[in-house]
Amino acid sequence: MRVNPLTTNLRARLLNYKNCVELDLQPNELKDVVVIGNGTPDDVAIAALCKSLNGKRTIAMIKSKGHTGLGAIESVINLIYGRAKIERCIMIIDQDNSELDDMKVGLEKKFSEFGVSFDKENESRRALIYECKKGQKTTKFCLCINGLDSEFNTHAIEDHLLKLAEQIGVNIININNNPKETWNGLTKENRERVLRQIWRLDDVIAIDVFPQHVEAFGICNT
Repeated sequence: MRVNPLTTNLRARLLNYKNCVELDLQPNELKDVVVIGNGTPDDVAIAALCKSLNGKRTIAMIKSKGHTGLGAIESVINLIYGRAKIERCIMIIDQDNSELDDMKVGLEKKFSEFGVSFDKENESRRALIYECKKGQKTTKFCLCINGLDSEFNTHAIEDHLLKLAEQIGVNIININNNPKETWNGLTKENRERVLRQIWRLDDVIAIDVFPQHVEAFGICNT
């Protein structure tokens, strides 16, 4: 899956990793969009994962501005219902210290607050898929929550990156039981090695390391 970054800054950042992401820089109006609700390395990791999924299809990518996590949902709703052609949206955020059930309740409260009606189509531990409607427009929406059931005391995209790092033989030293600190404790060479490995993942390893993300991007096959 190719990525079409919707902002100049995101495009410039992903071009620095063009060895592990595949970009489509044509100014097309696309039906699918992925919103990165946290910062880095989420953007590069998800773009690299896209390259390993779904052939030559293209998905737009944007990072939320000014808010992270569920705090970005208003801008996401404005994006979905402000662009006529968007039919499917994946929002990817870190779990951080939140309880998963609280995040799910919080999302649905946000939908109601901003006038979006919704029906839940599918729910797994960290991926929720809805059919949403506002006005006359119906869209498919997936909230994908970064994190694994690991020993860390908070959960983020780094959970997945560290699991992959371990699988490819990178020596990992747990720093303060925190995945972000542990990830940043790796050498730059090893961090880039992991990011380069993502786009090479076969289906079995992708599902093992990024289970909720593979499920989320499945809505783009509909």
